[in-house]
Amino acid sequence: MKKIVAIIHPEKADKVRCALKKFGYLCSGIEKKKGNDKQKYTMKKNRNENFTIGIVPKIMVELLVEDSEVERIVKTIVKNSDIGEIGDNKIFIHSAD
Repeated sequence: MKKIVAIIHPEKADKVRCALKKFGYLCSGIEKKKGNDKQKYTMKKNRNENFTIGIVPKIMVELLVEDSEVERIVKTIVKNSDIGEIGDNKIFIHSAD
């Protein structure tokens, strides 16, 4: 068994969850997270002024899968969470033993 942890954009969480459900995988955990990565900041507009925010919202998805399913599950996560920006997907695979 392997534990897959994926860090994705919040707007893609439902799409990823539904795609994994088609394969019979229910996410063992979905959590809101905040952090910074290569994006460094997000530009926001407030009262005609631009300012930066150093913290970027993300969603962390965790699930346990059979070793033989890891590649298919990772491809599914990437396909359904990619928005074409820096910091799209961060996927970690750990032994669940």
